[in-house]
Amino acid sequence: MPTNKRPLADFVSLGQEILRCDWTAHYGKDASRVAPSPPALAYAQPGFLGGDYTGLVVVGQNPGVGADAFWEKRHRVWDPLLRAWRDEGTVSAYADFHRTWQTGDLPYWTVWWKWVEPVLSRISLNENHVAYLNLVKNQTSENRPPTVGMYDADWMFTRRQLDVLNPKVVIAGGLAVERQIRKHWPDAPFRLVSQNRIRSQSEGDAQRQAAGIAAEVAAALGL
Repeated sequence: MPTNKRPLADFVSLGQEILRCDWTAHYGKDASRVAPSPPALAYAQPGFLGGDYTGLVVVGQNPGVGADAFWEKRHRVWDPLLRAWRDEGTVSAYADFHRTWQTGDLPYWTVWWKWVEPVLSRISLNENHVAYLNLVKNQTSENRPPTVGMYDADWMFTRRQLDVLNPKVVIAGGLAVERQIRKHWPDAPFRLVSQNRIRSQSEGDAQRQAAGIAAEVAAALGL
């Protein structure tokens, strides 16, 4: 866990608040877009904070609902871990959650190895050095895009998480994510780097983009 225990404790406490949220009241009519469990998780996803955090935060749109047998069964593993984080609110409960993600899920997480790892590996970083958040904390039915109302409602959590993490640089995972961050925080005190995650992007273009983002991140972090 991070050397500075205060940000970690605050991150865990805020995650507990997210897990305890009444999403029907929080989203109002847009709550109907939250995916049912199963196959989705029974809880929101507060995010991840690595043990050697460097000041880099990656922000995605929202958690996805897995489309194959492996991911359809993961709620059986994740739900008890998220429930423990919600009920206990301890660093130990969070550590169990993070360890399971790191060892059991990360090797199969397409978003990570397709978009995040190619950036991090170029500057000798890994999941231990970053925080990963989603703008919208819940999975959506059929992986439909979150509504504007969901983005707006969940910004209160994301802003507070960013305040706790105090990043030097934020990678916006997708153009929609970049637009939302700029909309809600136009004068943000960190460098915002946009990553185009369009699926039709060629492998060559994706690698060139990863190299460019890695260079920006390295400069912002002083690596």
